[in-house]
Amino acid sequence: MQPDELARHMDHTCLKATATPEMIDTLCREAREWAMASVCVPPAYIREARARLRNTEVRVGTVIGFPFGYTAPSVKLVEAKTARQHGAEELDVVLQLGRFKGGERRGVEEELRSIVKATPELTHKVIIECPSLTEEEMHAAVQIVLSAGAAFVKTSSGFGPNGARLEDVQLLVEEAAGRLQVKASGGIRTLEDALAFIEAGATRIGTSVAAQILSASSTTESE
Repeated sequence: MQPDELARHMDHTCLKATATPEMIDTLCREAREWAMASVCVPPAYIREARARLRNTEVRVGTVIGFPFGYTAPSVKLVEAKTARQHGAEELDVVLQLGRFKGGERRGVEEELRSIVKATPELTHKVIIECPSLTEEEMHAAVQIVLSAGAAFVKTSSGFGPNGARLEDVQLLVEEAAGRLQVKASGGIRTLEDALAFIEAGATRIGTSVAAQILSASSTTESE
């Protein structure tokens, strides 16, 4: 895969609690230089990211209910609306995992649908935290995300027990059957990993080392 094509799969991410303005500047500069798909930044940095990426095709994303998903639904809704007002174009929303696993799936779906309905012009990616789910639960989660009207189902937050796994991406792609896109995220740090997840069907790769992966791709391409 050519580096420019790979870049279009990349969500360059900095979601550390210690993320500084300088780190966000670097993230945006790298995303701009490589023409990546998006950056994913903490809500507090949406405006800065949008300003630094003005006049580019790099989209600005942020997180909602991050990282554990157990924020009250009304608070998630305010987060989503505020993110839109600050200039976010993509929202990575964490599923209410405890209620989902506890069988309250209709309520979980309604929570997601309310966010999608309130911010219809944005791209919604729902983090379902695959390492914490059984296969049956992953199938069910895909159907909830689909019914709620989101565009993507995402494997993990990076703060769970494990990161992205190829078998999980394959399951999500199969269950989505082209009706949802799949984002792989969590622990993806090498060119080989990124390419493997794309081969498995992921259309976005969330990683904090996207620039290094693309640099490795460019080096490989020139050899």
